Amino acid sequence: MENNPNNPNKRFIFYPPPVAGPSFRAIRPPNGVFAISSHPPVFRHPNFPPVSSIFTSSNPVYVPRQPYGRGQSYQLHLKQQVAKDDGWAWNNQEVVKTYMPKPKRPRVTFPEDNHYDNFDGVDRYKAMQTGLRSDLFNYFTYEDFGVGSFDNLAATMYDLTHDGGIKKQVMKEGSETELIPPEGYIWMHYITFVEGNEEPIDSTGSRELLGSHKLGKGELLLGVEFGVKTMRVGEISKFLFEPEYAYGKLGCPTVIPSNSRILMVIEMVRASAVPLKKPIFQMSSRQRAEHSFEEIYKCADELREAGNSKVKFSMYPEAIERYEKALEILEEAIVFEKAQDDARRELMYKLFSNSALCHLRIDQPAQAAVACKAALKPNMPAPKNGKVYFRYAEANYQLRKYEEAWKYIKLALQFDPNDFALLVFRQQVEERIQKDKKELDDLYRRMYPNYQ
Repeated sequence: MENNPNNPNKRFIFYPPPVAGPSFRAIRPPNGVFAISSHPPVFRHPNFPPVSSIFTSSNPVYVPRQPYGRGQSYQLHLKQQVAKDDGWAWNNQEVVKTYMPKPKRPRVTFPEDNHYDNFDGVDRYKAMQTGLRSDLFNYFTYEDFGVGSFDNLAATMYDLTHDGGIKKQVMKEGSETELIPPEGYIWMHYITFVEGNEEPIDSTGSRELLGSHKLGKGELLLGVEFGVKTMRVGEISKFLFEPEYAYGKLGCPTVIPSNSRILMVIEMVRASAVPLKKPIFQMSSRQRAEHSFEEIYKCADELREAGNSKVKFSMYPEAIERYEKALEILEEAIVFEKAQDDARRELMYKLFSNSALCHLRIDQPAQAAVACKAALKPNMPAPKNGKVYFRYAEANYQLRKYEEAWKYIKLALQFDPNDFALLVFRQQVEERIQKDKKELDDLYRRMYPNYQ
């Protein structure tokens, strides 16, 4: 509630519709104004009018339920209350303000679709598999899962094992044709609840990278292994597991008590009879040694192009990751011909140059200088333009090595003496050198009166 500055006898009340998120409770809007949502608990200000005067059929305090979705805008409706002798009453004035929650998680595809765009910079192929957008987290809330009472929920579910150990309820039908291979690989989103706790103990909702699971190898709980084999790709189902099909007597200390029932809501994202093909840059050095130089060179060049694409969107750290990984696999590549070695070093030169540019853009001059120095080694190709010299000069200038910067500016000007950017930068470096020299002379004069 907030006072109206134009009329002290009028007050404002904000109320939002239900919004998606990890906890569906009343929220506090900006400026400390209390909000009422359709979900308990309800926060009330001491000066709030009686709840009975708010929840009326003619004046509901929440807008009709909207589909839940991450990144979906929602509205806060602002109504005025007019102070009267017999209490509070609504007037007909209403203002609608639209707010945007946090943006959606970026969509991550499968590696064979575009694995260079999924590159995460480390050899963690299993964790890199996928993170497709999930209907489970976009269109369902915790209220839809029935976590309040497992007994009431169990009465509405189908018994899969005929002993009550695993019960299932389908929330969204899946594909009629895509079955789960008995000993294949699956990718799934899930939310796990333990009886007596309405908050999840585990969830894939915040993960951008979704790992695969091999069926038949004991990677999953006994109940989960049995339950997922009854699903179809795209299906969302609830499973209620008795302790003997979940964590049993041991439980999980501090998280899952002994002999606890477990509720899991699972979305089957994908299933495959064979594992996904591992890209070369995610292989170990020994595995890469089994591939030809042409395959390794192609992988490194594609990583370079992927890095260049990131640079266009100012995603410099991501671009550096791709350049460094390409350099790593090129340095380990085994070559048998001089032409292959020349092609490798030519590509490495480009990667060092591009990496230096990215480091400069994110204020890392020391790393940029290292990359430029590597590109200018005697065993690397001779520069065909002044880019590397210019970047080396910029790095030295930021490191306050002005004499070194002047040295590489002169080398860069040999390729293009009329380049405007180089000429401006040269003048800037010269002025800085003169300024430092003057300051040093003034210091010597103060220290040594006879200094000339």
